[in-house]
Amino acid sequence: DVGPFAGWPGLGFCRAQARWRALRRAVVDGVADAVDDGLREEHLPHDETEGEKQVGLLVEMGRSTCPFDASSSTWSFVMGDVPHGLVVRLEVRVGTTYRWSAWSEESDALPVVVSPPLPTSEVEVAAVTDSSATLRWAPFELVDGLSLCEYRVMVCQFSVLEADGTTRVPWDDKSAFMAGIITARADVESVEYEVTSLAADMFYMVRVQARYPFVGARGWSVPATTQEPLHTSVARNPPPAAPL
Repeated sequence: DVGPFAGWPGLGFCRAQARWRALRRAVVDGVADAVDDGLREEHLPHDETEGEKQVGLLVEMGRSTCPFDASSSTWSFVMGDVPHGLVVRLEVRVGTTYRWSAWSEESDALPVVVSPPLPTSEVEVAAVTDSSATLRWAPFELVDGLSLCEYRVMVCQFSVLEADGTTRVPWDDKSAFMAGIITARADVESVEYEVTSLAADMFYMVRVQARYPFVGARGWSVPATTQEPLHTSVARNPPPAAPL
């Protein structure tokens, strides 16, 4: 029902398909903790003229799935099966009920990259008890068209605090622990999360990282952090002393 020959039974283009050839890994800025995607260097071509072509899913052409622009005489459709984080060259073909066209010439090299969420503020400490802390931060900046963001809250305990407010021990990835993961919409005013099971009268630093739930590289973004260590209060009811 779209494009030229649409009124000719069997002659109108009714399906489209693309295929791609991976050239190399793309540069993905803003990712601090990458996730192993299972793709090894030996799977990529040694020369950009090489590389096995992968055929994408067939698209049934319709006004919503593959709109036709009469002013430029072009179709467009969304490919959801190209691996993220690669530089690829694309080819397309269209088909009628009876046969396919030849594949088009290859496109220029295109990076398949969705920019990761970016922090827009520091992490604030809204409330603190002897065993918990309520954190608040502004929603991360997302790319246009995406509305959900997944946040990971990481906590690291400091045992020593200097008189000038600095710590002797820097952030330690080995001792830091994940307090939780939450999903929030981008249109909220702020995001809050309560970290529990903290030790009383201790100092902690917090990092919040983000990624899209279903889109792009599954690595975590650069973090938003607390500017100063949060300090849990002294326990109201300290545990009883052991008998002598």
